[in-house]
Formats: sequence, C-alpha cells, structure tokens
Amino acid sequence: MKTISEKLILLLSGILLLSIVLFRQDLFQQSSTGLWLYRFLAFGSILLIIYALSTILRLKWWIILCFFIAFEVGFYAFVQRVVEKQHPLVRGFEMVKNYYRNTFNTIQYNSDCSVFDETLFYKMKTGESHCKNLEYNPTYKVNSFGLRDDENSLKNPKIIVLGDSYAMGMGVEQNQNFAAILEKTTKKTVLNAGISSYGTIREAEILKQLDRDSCELLVIQYCFNDLLENNYFYNKKDTTAKISAKDFPQSYESLCRINDFNTTYFPFKNTIDFIGLYKEKLQNSVRSLIPKPKISTAQNANPSDNLYSFDNEKHAKYFFKTIEKIREIYKGKILVIDLYDGGAETESPIMKQFSKVLEANKYENIELLDVCKNLKKEDYYLIDGHLKASGHQKVAERIQTKISQFMP
Repeated sequence: MKTISEKLILLLSGILLLSIVLFRQDLFQQSSTGLWLYRFLAFGSILLIIYALSTILRLKWWIILCFFIAFEVGFYAFVQRVVEKQHPLVRGFEMVKNYYRNTFNTIQYNSDCSVFDETLFYKMKTGESHCKNLEYNPTYKVNSFGLRDDENSLKNPKIIVLGDSYAMGMGVEQNQNFAAILEKTTKKTVLNAGISSYGTIREAEILKQLDRDSCELLVIQYCFNDLLENNYFYNKKDTTAKISAKDFPQSYESLCRINDFNTTYFPFKNTIDFIGLYKEKLQNSVRSLIPKPKISTAQNANPSDNLYSFDNEKHAKYFFKTIEKIREIYKGKILVIDLYDGGAETESPIMKQFSKVLEANKYENIELLDVCKNLKKEDYYLIDGHLKASGHQKVAERIQTKISQFMP
C-alpha cells in the first residue's frame, strides 16, 4: 500500500513530464528521433497520471483509462461536429479554432505534397497528393513545373494567375478554383501559378521561369500576409542578391518535421492538444507571480509585430516595387485582386491604397478589382478561412466581367 506522499509524487511526476511535453516542444523538433521521443513521453505522462489518479481515488486503473479515452474521442467528435455544421453553435468555437490552428496540415511543409527548391524554398511535388485538414481533403494534381495545373497550361498560356493558397485553391478540387473556372469560361489557356504562402516577391521570381510569350493578361492575387515576405526581401542587407532558400530562417526539413509533429496522431494526442490550448494562460499565470522590471514601451517594441497588420502604405510600397520588377520581363496587362481571410462583404483597405498609388504614378495597363466585398461569410470555410467552391465561383465571375472589358 502506497502512502499518500508516494501517490502525490507519482501524480506530480506525471504532471511534470506532461509539462515538459507541453512547454518545451522545441526540444523534440530538432530531429525525427525527437518526434518519436515526444510521442513516447506524451503517452507515458498520461499513463502515469492515470495510474496515480487510480491510486489516489482508489479506483481501478482501467476506469480512469476509460474516462481519458472517452474524453479523447468526445473532444474530437465535438470538433468534428462544429466543423461539419460550419456554424459557431457553441461557446467552444474559439477553442475549436485554436485547436485547428495547432493541428493544421500545412501543404507546403507536407513532404508528400511539396519539395525543396534552392531558389523558391519549395514548390509543389509533381503528381497527385492529398493534404487532409478537418474542413476539407481535396486532390492536388501538380504538373512538371510544380504548379497545381495540367501540363498543357504550361504551353503558351494566355492568362497567368499568380498568388498564394487562395489562388492555388486550398480546400477545393482542381476544377473549382477560380483559375480553372476562368479557363472554362474564357476559352483561353489559363495557367494557375499560385503556390501556398508565396509573397509577391517570390511570385515575380516564379514568373521569370514561365513561358510568357503568349500571355495577354497577368492576374496577381494579393493577400495581407504578403507584407511579411516582401518587407524582408526589400530590407535585407544584400539587396542585390537573388532570392535564395538561404534567406529563410528555418530549413525546409525542420519545417516539415514541425508539420509532422503537429499532424501525426498518437494515443491521447487530442487530450494533450486540448490541454495545450490553455498553455499560454498557464504560462501567463506563472509569469504573473514573478516580479518583472519596468520596461518602456519603446524598449519593448518589436518592429516585426506590425508587419501582419494593415499598414496599407507598406503594402503598396513593396507591392509596386515588385510590379516594377515584373515590368522588366512582362509589359502586358495586369489585373490585381485582393483575397484574405475575413474579407467577406467588406471593402479592401489595401486596394484603396493601391488605387491611390496608381492615381499618383504612371503605371500603365494595371487594373484593380476588389472582389472581397462581393463575398459572403458562407463563401469561406468557417475555421480555416480559405474560399469554398462558391467563393471561387464568385471571384471567377467578377474577373470574367472585368477582363471582358479589355481583352478581345
């Protein structure tokens, strides 16, 4: 018979092990061996807590185990239910969003879907693949260049679409993204050159490598998070150097490991992810007990904190710097659209700033099209934020109407 102190030591040991798993995940993300060690320790910490609770509560260990299994299954079923209904039915909706973000399967760091590229950091992997997330699981068919389109579209395309995951069609089937719909409605060859998380500067780089001789229209899909990448490349010390994979702070392999870390299931993963949702609150509670020196706002400010915000002048500044680079290799018509999570039925403040820049400067053959104000909330995935098929259809219709005014 264990004493109460021995029982508490067992429980605290399990909690300590779980704390290491939760708060020092970075220690396990350095190698594939570390990932397996993480899963072993995470599973072991739960088993140790179960055993300790069974001795403290004087219950059979399998009864406590059944409770944890029920929670593991129940929490995942709850998340699936919210996702299936696509409606914030319960107070736990924010919790579900946070859980989704923490377990998101990032296509560009899924080694089944992408490959390393020395210049562009990654491209999509040629062939057919899937990148399953809670709200969708479409098929991605990628051509020999690494773009989500067929081989024929690489040859003499009349329209080229540049952009990130919105243009690529994250979450919808191949024939449902707006580039594919445009090809069908315009009867012209349209090449979808959108790649998830590319900023405008990398999109310009990929355009250099494409067949542009027959291109009559370049569609550039902008997103507010392009500022992060554009800002970096235009402000790095060696501004004459070409874009290189060496510019990115983490290696492609390490980011693939982190994606594997977040998405691979192991026993009690959902329970640990649930506890992890409150990790920041736990950290803040502990920190609040520790006296901190007074630091002025200026000292504490991080210049990069505002790069994700709608600093519209910065958006325009770096975007049009990239347009000038594009003009060195392409002189034809350009249509710019802005797509972003949360843009339903709202005017794009970025496009307003783009319009001011166009009016103040002599940029020729550039048209702007604000498509967000025509999209409704139901055109976006509830949690993920990407466009559903209905959203892509509306975007394609708006673009079709616009280009019919200046394309034969």
